[in-house]
Parts: sequence; C-alpha cells; structure tokens
Amino acid sequence: MLTSAHRGLIRLTCLELMLLCSLGLWISSRLQMNLPMVQPGSGFYSLYIRDEPLIFGLLFCFQLVICLCLTRGYSSPGHLEKVASATEETLHNWKGVLLCSIAALIITWLGSIFVYHNFPLCMDEYLPHFQAAIFACGKIYAGIAPPFRAFATALTPVFVMHDTINNTWTSGYLPVYAALKVPFFLMDLESLTNPLLGALSIILMGAICRKIWPREKSAPLLGIILLLSSTQFLITSMSFYSMPAHLFFNLLWLYAYTRNNKLGLACTPWIGAVALGIHNPFVHALFVTPFLVRLIRDKKICRGAYFAFVYGLGCIVWLLWMKSTRPSMVTGDDFMIFQFPAFYQAIFQMMNITLLLSWQSVALTFLFIWNTRNWTNFTPLMKDLFWGCLLTFVFYFFFPLNQGHGWGYRYIYGVLGNLVLLSVAGWYHLKDAIGVQRANQFVFVATIFALLIQLPIRCFQVESFVRPFAQAMSFIESAPEEFILIDDTKIWYSRDLIRNDPFLRNKPKVLFAQNLSEGQKQNLCGMGSLRLIEPEELIKLGLQPVEINYSHR
Repeated sequence: MLTSAHRGLIRLTCLELMLLCSLGLWISSRLQMNLPMVQPGSGFYSLYIRDEPLIFGLLFCFQLVICLCLTRGYSSPGHLEKVASATEETLHNWKGVLLCSIAALIITWLGSIFVYHNFPLCMDEYLPHFQAAIFACGKIYAGIAPPFRAFATALTPVFVMHDTINNTWTSGYLPVYAALKVPFFLMDLESLTNPLLGALSIILMGAICRKIWPREKSAPLLGIILLLSSTQFLITSMSFYSMPAHLFFNLLWLYAYTRNNKLGLACTPWIGAVALGIHNPFVHALFVTPFLVRLIRDKKICRGAYFAFVYGLGCIVWLLWMKSTRPSMVTGDDFMIFQFPAFYQAIFQMMNITLLLSWQSVALTFLFIWNTRNWTNFTPLMKDLFWGCLLTFVFYFFFPLNQGHGWGYRYIYGVLGNLVLLSVAGWYHLKDAIGVQRANQFVFVATIFALLIQLPIRCFQVESFVRPFAQAMSFIESAPEEFILIDDTKIWYSRDLIRNDPFLRNKPKVLFAQNLSEGQKQNLCGMGSLRLIEPEELIKLGLQPVEINYSHR
C-alpha cells in the first residue's frame, strides 16, 4: 500500500528531475544572452542552445504528470498487466532477447543511413575510419608519397599524427576500435559497426540482468527496455563514435565478472586489457577501478594479483603504442591539460548533468535517483557500479574542454550500462512502494514517451545538424579539380572537411588553405588543377560563417 512517506519520496524525486529541467532551461537562456564562456563557437554550446530547451520543456511537463499519477490511487488497466506478463515470459527466453537485439540493429542501422547520412560527422568519428584504412592495407602507419611531403602539414586532417621525420601518418587514438572496423571497411559496411555493437550490448544487458537477478523473470525485460529507450543509446549507435565499443566491452566485462566462475574470472581482465585500447584508456579505467579496489579491500590476493598482472600487461602494450604514435603522451604533455576546476568547468558539469537527464527515458533517471535513496541496502556489485558512474563524472570535472559534438553527455556513455542496472534495482524498490501494477505502468508509459516523442525529435535534430556537413563533403568530393583548398577560419567547423585517404588515393585532395605559402600554391598548380572553395559555396549548403554568434545558430 502506498504510504504518505512513499508519496513524499516520489514527489521529491520528481521535483529533483523537474529542477534539473528548469536548470537546463535557465542555462540555455543564459547562453542565448551571451553569457561569457570559453570556446563560444563550440558545437557543445550551439547544440545545447538549439536542441535541449524543447526536450527540457517536454520532460518537465511529463514529469509533472508522472508525479500526479504515481501519488494517486490510480491502477493500470488489466490488459496492460497481461502484456507485461507476456513480455516478461518472452524476454526470459533467449529468442525474445534476440528479437529485441535485431530490432535495435535494424533501427540504428537505418538511422545511420537516413539520420546520420552514413557520414562520420566529426574528426573523433573520422579518425577510426582513417586508421582502419591503414590497417586494411596491413600497415600501422601510412607513408606520405614524396611528391606530397612538402604539403603534408596542409594535407593532414585534424588529430592525425604526422611524423615529420619518417613522413608517415597514423591516428592519434588507440587502435582497438579502428581494428574492429576493418572487416566492415573491407565490405564497405562501416555504418553497420556501431549498430551491431549496440545490438550485442542489448544481448549482454539481458544476460547480465539474468545473472544478477536469477529469480526475477522481469529483470532482463527491464534492463533491455531501459537501454533501448535511451535516445542517447540509439542515436550514438547510429553514429561513428567509438562510444558503442566502450559500452559493449564494459558490458562484456560485467557479464564475465558476474558469471563468478573460473572461466568468467579468467577472461574478465583480458577483456579489460583490450578495452583500455579502444580509443583512450580512461573510459574503461574509470569503469573498472571500483571493482579492482574491492579486490584489494576483500583481500582476494590471488585474484587481485592475476588482474593486476593482466591489466599491467595491457597498460604496457598501450603505452608502447602511444609512445610510437604519440611521443608527447610519454613525456606527459597531454596530461597537463587537466587542471583544478575553474568556473566554466562547473558550468560544463551542470550542462552535462542536464544532458544526462534529457537523453534518457524518464524511467531510467527516476529509477536511478529512487534507488540511490536505498544506499544502505546496496549489494557490493551495486556500489561498484555506482562508484564507477561517480568516478567518471568527477574525473571529467577536471577536464577543461567540453565534449564538442556529441549526443547527450558523451563522456559518461561507457557507464550507461551501470546506470541501467542501478535503475533496474530501483524498479524493485519502487514496486514495493507503489505496487507492481503502477510500477509496470510507469515504465511502460515512460518508454512510449521516449520512443514515440523523444526519439523522433532527436532524430530530426541530429539529421538537420549532420546534413549540411555531409552535403558539403559530397560537394567537395565531386569537384573535378586535383586539389581543393579550404580556409577553415571562414566557415564554422570547416576544418573537419579536410579529409584525405591515408595513402592519398583520393581525388580531389583537400588542403588547409592557410597552411600553404604562395610558392606552395604555385607548385600545386604545376601538379594539377587547383581550386579554393569560397565560403559562400559552403554557406549555400547550410554551413555557417564563423562570424555568426554561436547563440544564434
């Protein structure tokens, strides 16, 4: 029976979520009023201003309705309970889990083609393609042909490591995700990579829930629904970011860990060692640290020594990789970017918290907060999952740069599985407070809202943002000239359009105009036709001049 104490806790949880929505609306309004910020032209701000207010407003109203429904004596229709019971039976069977996985694969693959235009939007998405093309040729580095070495600085895409001594190119990121893309690259199906990783993550989520709650038939259903109803999960699985690989490997690690048998524990650290090399080591390291600390606290000496050996071996391998591709990492130059939080970093984090809210279903965020009130009853596993989330969030509080492009709070995507599992645990506490019927109805209605309202809006927002860049790249690639010059100081984010095949097999070849001297331009003219893309040509395709204030984009 719903008590007055439970009513108060439900209202408090809803109020907290509504306050976060209000905070998001306030921040976006302040940004519109040109609140002085670092990097005002960043995509982080423009996307926040353009896309989030609508979602915050809808979530605020929906949360108010949820609060009223949960605190009143309203029961769900009987046929809803029959549907829920049938779904539980289906998803307790592997065929049902597989069907959900296939559905996720189809939705996200179609989204990759029609929403994302099969286009790696930013350089974080393009670099794995760049490195996969190198791996596909059986090489680690791409040698720059002698005729083009004098123009290498202008030809080098952003974040690509240019070795001026050996005249080679390689990605500045760790290689596992690029290696995963190689088979898809060879089949010209790169857009399938992340949808497949997302689909496999659905299967793993169902398997993990079954391991954690073996007597609860509803656990796999809840885990899969909460993950599938995350618009961040679906949109990111449509993208070319490495984050779906991080989520997949972290879930695979959790599955091996929760098996709690010799085979599972033997495989667990090896999975982790590979996960450290997906694109940067921090994502998995932050996720796994609480579990490793628990091995020490519980004095599991043999297991801890085995994990330490394997992870240590993985760290050595990836450190050697970074030493060969990014010498500055070994000297510590790149780590100097971390600093004591300044005012604008606090603003980042407030924005990130609201993004975490607006890109998930209300069910996930509500159940997560609800579950944290039951901390004293947390199992060790639940505590480790929670600390992984908190550690990830706090870590990036010391990172002075925002995430730039990204869907939702991209940096916390690796622990999205943690959030889902903690929310599943929250559902079992909620049903004890309000009853199974209303708890089921809450998840059902929140899921429908996420899939039928939030997701279409997000697809429209993402497509409208990606399309101009995809069209601009197609326009450049169709040019008949041998060389295309772009002045990236004139068009917003046009530096991301300087993309060349690692072996310079592409035509035309694209160069930074401002990185060429007049003499070099004359030399290029002697090697083939040359064209400078005028800003007006890119503006016609939907790109914005840098002079436009970010708050009006």
